[in-house]
Amino acid sequence: ENEVFDGWVVGIEESMTNSGEFAYGVTCLSVLDYLNCISTGKWDLHPEEYTPEEIPTSETENLDPFEVFENVTVRKALEMALKKHNDNVTDDKKIFLGNVTVEDTVYMQSNRAKVLNLIQRIAEKKEAFIEIRKEKGKYYLDFLKEVEIEENEIVLGVNMTSISRGNTLENVVTRIIPIGADGLTIKSV
Repeated sequence: ENEVFDGWVVGIEESMTNSGEFAYGVTCLSVLDYLNCISTGKWDLHPEEYTPEEIPTSETENLDPFEVFENVTVRKALEMALKKHNDNVTDDKKIFLGNVTVEDTVYMQSNRAKVLNLIQRIAEKKEAFIEIRKEKGKYYLDFLKEVEIEENEIVLGVNMTSISRGNTLENVVTRIIPIGADGLTIKSV
């Protein structure tokens, strides 16, 4: 009765081992990946008012100038990004802004980046953490300066089903033979 994963299945692969056992490999992406479905526009987010020479115009931009947004706080940028996402998805994939503990302004351009990419870039610039939580059937994105870290013990068969390691000889070097211009070598040395 406990939900252990929420997201969507993006691929299923059937395989057989050399001992004749069949297995399914299921690739899933979390709810956060819903934000990879929609792109922003050509946005220019600016932390204060533009001076007239900074504002892109059709004369200074050949095609499709950036849409300029002034006095953009982190909260406003996140609200804009999530609104763009929510306006273009079904109700079950909508994500609303939750807790924001970063009080700052932001300057960046987004040239039709995915909404998730824009949010991750803001988080990287502001050294913040992104979390998705589900409350009363709705998803919320929290943008936090600090997070509580839970200690998770990794146990084979409980939260890890298998592990594998492979080695290739692709990058192994057995000898180096320097050759210069016109076939020049170090043979005479």
